Amino acid sequence: MAASVTIDDALEARVRQLAKRHRRSEEGLMREAIEDFVRRGEARDDFLREAREAEAEFRATGHHLTSEDVDRWLSGWGTEEETDPPACHG
Repeated sequence: MAASVTIDDALEARVRQLAKRHRRSEEGLMREAIEDFVRRGEARDDFLREAREAEAEFRATGHHLTSEDVDRWLSGWGTEEETDPPACHG
C-alpha cells in the first residue's frame, strides 16, 4: 500500500536530522516509527480485550486470586520455596 503523509516543515527538518544522525533514510525512519506505533496500539488493544474478558469471567464465576496470594507465589520463584500456582478463591 502506498501512502503519503503531510508533515510541517519543522517536523520534516527534525526527521531529516535524526535520519542523518542515525545514518538512515528518512523513509525508513518514518516507516519504523509507524510500525512501532501500530505494534504498541495493537498490544494495547490486546491487553484491554484480555482485561475485559478476565473481568467478565470473574463476574460470571467469582474465581479470583488476591494480590497477597500472587505476591507470596511469585516471591518463591527461583528459590527452594517455589510452588505451583495458588488455587483460585470463589
